[in-house]
Amino acid sequence: MSKFFALMLGFCFLGRAEPIVNGDFESPGLPENQSFRYLNSGETFLPGWVVTNDTVGEPPYYAKLPRTNLVHHGRYGVALGQGSGLKTTLSTEVGGVYELSFWLRSHPLDCATCRTPSPLRVTVGRVVTNLAVIEGWSERSVVFTAAGPATELAIFNPSPAGDFKGYGLDDVRVVKIAESAEFRIVSVGRVDESTLSIRFYAPSPGEYVREDSFDLNAWEMNSFPVVRADNAGVYEFRGPAGSGREFFRISKRS
Repeated sequence: MSKFFALMLGFCFLGRAEPIVNGDFESPGLPENQSFRYLNSGETFLPGWVVTNDTVGEPPYYAKLPRTNLVHHGRYGVALGQGSGLKTTLSTEVGGVYELSFWLRSHPLDCATCRTPSPLRVTVGRVVTNLAVIEGWSERSVVFTAAGPATELAIFNPSPAGDFKGYGLDDVRVVKIAESAEFRIVSVGRVDESTLSIRFYAPSPGEYVREDSFDLNAWEMNSFPVVRADNAGVYEFRGPAGSGREFFRISKRS
């Protein structure tokens, strides 16, 4: 598999964290003699969150250390089985740029008794992002531009019917990116076996291009189309994967 290295054109300065309620899931807690609790669709047992579940197979559940491996930090975490998720509403500023981040755990991909889940679906407002499966714990992030004063966030495991296709979720945070933020790579991932997606934050209008290099000395344009940013926000390059080159950069052409 080719390795891709993002060459940053600047640094992104982050402002104070936006108030997302109970992103670490430490509330409400469980009695000392109870290690987990199943969560029912539509209930608000977890302050700040609403549970979603297709009621097929094992429901999502709230788990506590030490009898779980679904906690990244603190004592509590949430298990999202197939067809289940959580949603909340964020207080946002119109046109504000925010970074959503969280820690996600999947089963070992080489485990004979485990079943790999479908990519996690993250919906922020009207923008949907599918996050590729990574074995074990990994910090994932999505950058979005708020369209209104309230933005709905939904994190959902869309795996088809069948148990043991779950994720562990913990430490959800939302941070507003300051107005002085400069260019930033948001995410790099495969849409499918032959298509690569590169999402980036453009701080100003203009045309952005992608170039590839073998050794950081000579740069060449590739088959990705030019992306025109009409306003500051998050944009995407999408094109053929596997150029064979080790490095890429994104630069502003005009």
